[in-house]
This record gives sequence, C-alpha cells and structure tokens, in this order.
Amino acid sequence: MTNMLYRLGHASLDADHEGLFRLERSLHQKLVRGRHEDVLRDLGSYIDALERHFLAEEKLLANPQDGMDAVHIGEHRRLIVTLQAHAENYVTQSVGEWGRRLMDCIDEIERHILTYDRLLSDVSGAS
Repeated sequence: MTNMLYRLGHASLDADHEGLFRLERSLHQKLVRGRHEDVLRDLGSYIDALERHFLAEEKLLANPQDGMDAVHIGEHRRLIVTLQAHAENYVTQSVGEWGRRLMDCIDEIERHILTYDRLLSDVSGAS
C-alpha cells in the first residue's frame, strides 16, 4: 500500500483503500494531462467502487463495539452524494474549476479514511 497510515488491518478494506487510491491517482493524472472526458468516464467507476467499499465497511463493522455509527454512515452517504452531484455539474463549470473541485472531493474522502476509518481500526483492535 502506498501509505501505511491508511492500513486498518482488515485485508478486504485495506485492498479497497488501495484500489480507491489507484483510481484517485489515475483521475489526477488524467486531469493534469487534460483528458477530461476520460476523467468523467472514470469518475463513474470511482463512485461505484467507493459505494461498494462503504457498503462492505458498514457490513463488516456493523458490530456496535467496532464503532460504526450513524454519524459515520451518514458521512459515507454525504461523500457519495457530493461526488455524484459533482459529476453531474461537469457541463456547468469551467474544466479547470471542475477539476479543482473534484480533487477537493477526493481529498475529503482521503481525510475520511484517515480519521473515521482509522478510529474504527483503533476501536476494533485491528492491527
């Protein structure tokens, strides 16, 4: 994994995180290269992967002792809705502004993993 800070000690969630980060790097590289149609297409795949990850995480960590709560689940929903709305706004913004906002959304997802998911790892005792 690129950054050990994102490891939770749950093999499936760690694999999901790595896959999400790989997609994020690809989106960023395509933005930098001006391949905006590719970014828009790949964003759908990223959103699908993120939704699958969040559902798997919620299912795996549904035990109250593991710390999965309504706030965390609500954060998952908010992040997905934000990304979906962003994808739909592609035609209403300048390409540069759209790309900057997309990267802001992705940065927020990474912060989520570093905070909420890290807390889950600490609470559940995963190493």
